[in-house]
Amino acid sequence: MNASDIDFARHVFTDLVSAWTTTRPKVPDESEAEGLARRALEIARSFSAVLDRQTRAPKSAIAASESVPAALAAIPLTFAQLARSWGTRIVSHSSGHNSRDLVARLERYVIPHLGDKPAEHIPPQEILAVLRGIEAKKFLALAYQIFRDLRAMYRYAIVAGIASRDPTEVLGTYVRRPPPKNNAALTDPKAIGHLLVAIRNYEGKTQSTTRYMLWLAPILFMRPVELRTLEWTDVDLDAATIVIPATRMKSRKPHVVPLPRQAVRILREVQELTGRARYVFTGGRGIDQPPTFSAFFQMLRRIGYDNIVTPHGFRAMAATWLSEQGWRGEAIERQLSHVGDGNWGRQRIYNRGEYMQERRKMLQAWANHLESLERRARTIARTQLDFSTV
Repeated sequence: MNASDIDFARHVFTDLVSAWTTTRPKVPDESEAEGLARRALEIARSFSAVLDRQTRAPKSAIAASESVPAALAAIPLTFAQLARSWGTRIVSHSSGHNSRDLVARLERYVIPHLGDKPAEHIPPQEILAVLRGIEAKKFLALAYQIFRDLRAMYRYAIVAGIASRDPTEVLGTYVRRPPPKNNAALTDPKAIGHLLVAIRNYEGKTQSTTRYMLWLAPILFMRPVELRTLEWTDVDLDAATIVIPATRMKSRKPHVVPLPRQAVRILREVQELTGRARYVFTGGRGIDQPPTFSAFFQMLRRIGYDNIVTPHGFRAMAATWLSEQGWRGEAIERQLSHVGDGNWGRQRIYNRGEYMQERRKMLQAWANHLESLERRARTIARTQLDFSTV
């Protein structure tokens, strides 16, 4: 390679490092930087060879006149490059954690299999094989969501002029759509008690705080994404209150969650473990990232309740009991953050403190009810064990 090729490679390397740092929370280390440098040299060589074959123009003149983006457009993007470029665009144009979940899905389940392949030339069969692997783990909803992600990514690539074909186009009839279902919930008090005992007995991985997240799920009945991505800046334990900012809410309005004493007690335990981190719940020590979107389902499966209750089912479970106990529908809906839902929701816009006194009493009553059901279930279990040893 001559001096102009090396100069061009230097520009490409700069762009690759820029793209790297927009999708990762750190700069590349020495080995990663070497990998980017090798990739930049490969791109420069390929581009130089293409120019020699097609234009026979002096490389130095073209290197001086061509912009880096235009040059990169001549080189096919790998799947990983396309996915990260698209993911960065989605995150920058969307608020909340759902867009970040999208990027995490591709990074974890697809890029390890297809990342180095030219995005435009990946056959549909290879994409289908990746989706089948996810389905084999019984993550049907996840596989279908990833298929929809890939379809949207390739459509973006075509519109942007990055690709000319969509390998997902022919897969629609071959990807299993998860069966429609209501969010499974328990309403029988005895069954709820047994569930709470199973939840409390779940220990999870060493150094992980996800078990506390599962303990809080039925008490606070927040949306799974709201609880999973909870940050310590949202939590005021002295005031026994959580305030989730509008940018992370489905309703795009701030949401206040009054904390019953049982929830405060759990969160104080977690604070000893992750209080200096950004996120309340993490997958392990030193990992300041929220648990994955499938964490709830994995934990419920491990305690044997994956086909009986869902994370959203805790919301239905709480709403059913609270309604039966005579709590006002407006307060229940507000606690569910269903702003705009129901007759009252269409008639007014709630401010974030509305019904707060009533909601605080309501959540404490709900937490007391759950505590009573769990205590009763444990008592019955101990009694049965005592009789079985006679």
